[in-house]
Amino acid sequence: MVSLRHISSTEQESLLSWRDGVFRFHDITLAEAAAEFARYSDLTIRLSDGGVGALRVTGVFSLSKPRAFAEAVGAAFNLRVIHEENDVLLEKN
Repeated sequence: MVSLRHISSTEQESLLSWRDGVFRFHDITLAEAAAEFARYSDLTIRLSDGGVGALRVTGVFSLSKPRAFAEAVGAAFNLRVIHEENDVLLEKN
C-alpha cells in the first residue's frame, strides 16, 4: 500500500539536509538521530537504554562528525560519553 502526504518546507529541508553535509533535526528522539548518523558513518552511536534513546533532539549537526554530535548531546543532557574505537556509548551519568 502506498500513501501520500504533504510535508512542510521545513520538514522537506530537514529531509534533504544531508546533501549539504549536515543533519537538521527538529524534535526527534536521540535513537532516531543515532540511526541517521549510522546511515552515513562507520561509527555507531550506542544508547545505554530506552530512556536515553527517548530524549528529544533539535539542532544542526555535521554529518561527518558523529563524535562531536555525541559530545554535544552528552553535554546538553548530562550524559556520560564513552568513546571506543568504532562506537560511542551514551549513558546516564
